[in-house]
Amino acid sequence: MGGAPSSEEEEGEVEEEEEEEGEGEEEEKGEEEEEGEEEEEGEEEEEGEEEE
Repeated sequence: MGGAPSSEEEEGEVEEEEEEEGEGEEEEKGEEEEEGEEEEEGEEEEEGEEEE
C-alpha cells in the first residue's frame, strides 16, 4: 500500500464494517429469541406431563 488512503476510502470501509456488524448482531438476537421460545415450550410440556 502506497500513501495513506483518502478520507473517502476510510469512511467507506468503516460504513461497510458497521453494516456487517449490525446485521450479525440482529441475526444472533433472532436466533437466541427463537431458541428461548422453544426451550420455554418444551419445559412447559414436560412440567404438564409430570403433574398428570
